[in-house]
Amino acid sequence: PEFLLESRSLTNARIRWDSASLKWYAELWSTNLFDEKYVAAIQNTGSLYYAGARRQSGIRVGYNF
Repeated sequence: PEFLLESRSLTNARIRWDSASLKWYAELWSTNLFDEKYVAAIQNTGSLYYAGARRQSGIRVGYNF
Protein backbone atom coordinates (compact mmCIF):
# COMPACT_ATOMS: atom_id res chain seq x y z
CA PRO A 1 0.00 0.00 0.00
CA GLU A 2 1.12 3.48 -0.84
CA PHE A 3 -0.38 5.16 2.26
CA LEU A 4 -0.67 3.65 5.73
CA LEU A 5 -2.67 4.92 8.70
CA GLU A 6 -1.01 5.22 12.08
CA SER A 7 -2.28 2.85 14.74
CA ARG A 8 -4.57 4.32 17.38
CA SER A 9 -6.30 3.35 20.60
CA LEU A 10 -9.70 4.77 21.41
CA THR A 11 -11.53 4.42 24.71
CA ASN A 12 -15.29 4.05 24.99
CA ALA A 13 -17.21 3.89 28.28
CA ARG A 14 -20.69 3.13 29.54
CA ILE A 15 -22.23 3.00 32.99
CA ARG A 16 -25.79 1.79 33.60
CA TRP A 17 -28.21 1.83 36.52
CA ASP A 18 -31.18 -0.57 36.62
CA SER A 19 -34.18 -0.13 38.90
CA ALA A 20 -34.90 -2.84 41.49
CA SER A 21 -37.77 -4.12 39.31
CA LEU A 22 -35.49 -4.11 36.21
CA LYS A 23 -38.18 -2.18 34.32
CA TRP A 24 -36.37 1.20 34.15
CA TYR A 25 -32.76 1.94 33.38
CA ALA A 26 -30.54 4.95 32.87
CA GLU A 27 -27.19 4.90 31.13
CA LEU A 28 -24.34 7.37 30.58
CA TRP A 29 -22.13 6.63 27.58
CA SER A 30 -19.20 8.13 25.70
CA THR A 31 -17.21 7.17 22.62
CA ASN A 32 -13.63 8.40 22.05
CA LEU A 33 -13.63 9.36 25.73
CA PHE A 34 -10.27 11.18 25.63
CA ASP A 35 -11.19 13.03 22.39
CA GLU A 36 -8.26 11.66 20.38
CA LYS A 37 -7.77 13.33 17.01
CA TYR A 38 -6.97 10.80 14.30
CA VAL A 39 -7.24 10.09 10.59
CA ALA A 40 -9.93 7.48 9.92
CA ALA A 41 -9.26 7.01 6.19
CA ILE A 42 -7.13 8.28 3.30
CA GLN A 43 -8.31 8.63 -0.30
CA ASN A 44 -6.31 6.65 -2.90
CA THR A 45 -4.36 9.70 -4.02
CA GLY A 46 -3.21 10.50 -0.47
CA SER A 47 -4.41 14.07 -0.79
CA LEU A 48 -7.79 13.57 0.90
CA TYR A 49 -7.91 12.60 4.57
CA TYR A 50 -11.04 11.76 6.60
CA ALA A 51 -11.02 12.82 10.24
CA GLY A 52 -12.11 10.30 12.86
CA ALA A 53 -15.17 10.96 14.99
CA ARG A 54 -14.64 13.30 17.93
CA ARG A 55 -15.87 12.48 21.44
CA GLN A 56 -19.59 11.84 21.65
CA SER A 57 -21.45 11.47 24.94
CA GLY A 58 -25.03 11.00 25.94
CA ILE A 59 -27.68 9.77 28.32
CA ARG A 60 -30.02 6.90 27.49
CA VAL A 61 -33.14 6.19 29.53
CA GLY A 62 -35.37 3.22 28.83
CA TYR A 63 -38.22 1.04 29.98
CA ASN A 64 -38.45 -2.73 29.54
CA PHE A 65 -41.96 -4.00 28.79
